[in-house]
Amino acid sequence: MTVAQRLYLLIGTAVLGLLAITGVTQFQTAKVFSAANYANENTVPSIVTLDDALRTVFNLRLSIVKHAFNTDAGKAQEIEKDIERFRTGAEAALKRFEGSVSDEKDRQLLDAELALLREYDALIDPFLLASRSNNREQVVASMNAAAVIGQKLSDAVDGHIKYNVELGARSALIADESKSVAFWESLLVALVTVIAVAALGVVIARRVSRQLGCEPGEAADIANRIAAGDFSKEIKLREDDKDSLAVSLQRMSAVIQQLIADMRHMSTEHDRGDIDVAMDEAKFNGAYKTMAEGVNQMVGGHIAVKKKAMACVKAFGEGDFDAPMEQLPGKKAFINETIEKMRGNIKAFIADMQHMSAEHDRGDIDVAMDEGKFNGAYKTMAEGVNQMVGGHIAVKKKAMACVKAFGEGDMDAPMEQLPGKKAFINDTIEQVRANMKALIADTDKLVRAAIAGELDTRADTSRHRGDFRKIVQGINDTLDAVIEPVNEVMEVLAAMEQNDLSRTVNGDYRGKLRELKDSVNNTCATLAQTIDEAMGVANSLASASEEVSATAQSLSHGASEQSASVEETSASIEQMSASVNQNSDNARVTDGIATQASQEANEGGDAVRQTVEAMRKIAERISIIDDIAYQTNLLALNAAIEAARAGAHGRGFAVVATEVRKLAERSQVAAQEIGGVANESLKVAGRAGEVLEQLVPSIRKTSDLVQEIAAASSEQATGVSQINSAMSQLSQTVQQTAAASEELAATAEEMSGQAQQLQEAMSVFRLGNGAGRPRAASRPRTASAQQPAPVRSSVAPEMASEADFARF
Repeated sequence: MTVAQRLYLLIGTAVLGLLAITGVTQFQTAKVFSAANYANENTVPSIVTLDDALRTVFNLRLSIVKHAFNTDAGKAQEIEKDIERFRTGAEAALKRFEGSVSDEKDRQLLDAELALLREYDALIDPFLLASRSNNREQVVASMNAAAVIGQKLSDAVDGHIKYNVELGARSALIADESKSVAFWESLLVALVTVIAVAALGVVIARRVSRQLGCEPGEAADIANRIAAGDFSKEIKLREDDKDSLAVSLQRMSAVIQQLIADMRHMSTEHDRGDIDVAMDEAKFNGAYKTMAEGVNQMVGGHIAVKKKAMACVKAFGEGDFDAPMEQLPGKKAFINETIEKMRGNIKAFIADMQHMSAEHDRGDIDVAMDEGKFNGAYKTMAEGVNQMVGGHIAVKKKAMACVKAFGEGDMDAPMEQLPGKKAFINDTIEQVRANMKALIADTDKLVRAAIAGELDTRADTSRHRGDFRKIVQGINDTLDAVIEPVNEVMEVLAAMEQNDLSRTVNGDYRGKLRELKDSVNNTCATLAQTIDEAMGVANSLASASEEVSATAQSLSHGASEQSASVEETSASIEQMSASVNQNSDNARVTDGIATQASQEANEGGDAVRQTVEAMRKIAERISIIDDIAYQTNLLALNAAIEAARAGAHGRGFAVVATEVRKLAERSQVAAQEIGGVANESLKVAGRAGEVLEQLVPSIRKTSDLVQEIAAASSEQATGVSQINSAMSQLSQTVQQTAAASEELAATAEEMSGQAQQLQEAMSVFRLGNGAGRPRAASRPRTASAQQPAPVRSSVAPEMASEADFARF
């Protein structure tokens, strides 16, 4: 059960308690009011009516006595009018009492009084006739009879009044008992409500405390410290705490500290020179992973700029002074300025050196670098270059003087001994001197041997180097050119006899020797070309068939694996589709629940507001009851005063008035106590209304979020369904590819066997590469094998054409 649901339960319990208190209070208040108000509504009006009837009967009896003793005729008519009025008034008073009859006894007493009144009324007319006729005996007899009945009627009315006083006292006792019952029932319901609300409050507080893992203030302090970068505060957790807010804060703190530790490690390693060290982004998730990626990208960006600058400087070191340097943005542009400044100085130095070199190449060896154009180390370099070049020119002039003497035939011209490593010039001059002397000696030797007819004599080329060797070798080659062509032709013909077509006449001859060479070579080349083309076709065919077979098998294997992978992927997508559909259904159900919860919360808020309004009305009604009790008290006090004035006839009514006043006082006290309870209930209901008003916006927000989740889940389910359909089509295509690959592999195997037979037939010949053309070796049948290029025949370049190559 969520916190919101527990709060709803707490609020519901409080509302039910308030409703129970309100119901009990309303019922008992109505009961107390009915009992307390009985004297006002029934007892007092009944007593007043009966008292009116009693006074009327008394006046009627008194008027009859007056009429009996009256002797004045005019006065007698007035008395008769009074008698008639009192007769009518007494009956009317008793008739009015019928509306105030409380029970059967009250009805019986009223009926007895009416019967006595009718009996008394029946004696009045005979009495009046006797009184008018002055029949004293009849008058006395009628008066005595009327007095007996009149007394009975007065006693009956007086007893009826006392009975109604007893009914009033009884209703007062009932009101008192109802008040006591109302008090204890209200107290019981209030205690049950308070206990239930307190118990739920304790349970909710403990649950919230478990979810927080600590006090809310402490959690806020920890969060603020983490936000401020202070991770020193220890988060104390319970041993069984696995998913509270404090655990989440501890995990967040650990992730941030790990992020900081990785950044420090990265900084330390970079300071040690390992600039390839980066933060392990896989250790983080969400925004922390984005932060790690951002740090890696930022540091990588700076390192990339350094590498670009160092690449440019390295290019300068390698002599590429036009190496581009990317224009860096913002304040990084100072790197471009530094690089360009260094580039300008070096280029200016190189330009002066190139100018000096060009002028020296043109023969103006007196040109030197302008040392005044440079500063610092560049000026020192310019001075050094001038000095170095000047020294070399001086040495060069000395060496050229000696070489000039050699050119003039003076092989014994002296050369000054130079210091240090410049001595290699002396060594070179002496070597040139020795080589030229040796060349002259060998030339003289060959000339003498040629004159003597010794054509096999050759100069020893190992004694010479470079062009001197070329000169000696040229002389030897000239001698060899006479007999070498004939020897080569004989060797080629002997090789052809042994099926060796790779031998050719390779010497570079002129004239008739060239014609002989071309005839022999063309014959060999034509024959070798025919055999080579046949072997090339066989080899290419074998290689191609094997590669086709290997490719087909690899394609078949790959298609089978891909088909299995596609089936597994399709199954996974179907499971994911089912999961997405389930999520979508759950989101829709949750949307309905959230919407219903929002509506119910709104209705709950309305109900609480209505409860508050009802409690306010109850308080108003109770204040009215308080006023009624006060007015009843006043009326009872007035009635007691009137009863005191009535003397002996008002004593019973005084007792009733006293009891009514006490009952009114108790009713007033009870109304005030109930009003206090109602006011407290009004405050509780008001607080419950405020809590609901705070919860309703959150529930509405939750409902909106759930609706968005439901919409997103529906879209995701549609996308997964489309992917599943595409995977089914892909699976069919892969299966068709696997079948076609197997057929292709079988065809390639058959073609490979036929190509091997042709290779065996042509393998007896040796062609231009010095050996018989080998058959294509069987290679692993993999899709990555490359087809070998066709072998070019070993004929002379001028003989080759497109027809000499095999095409596939």
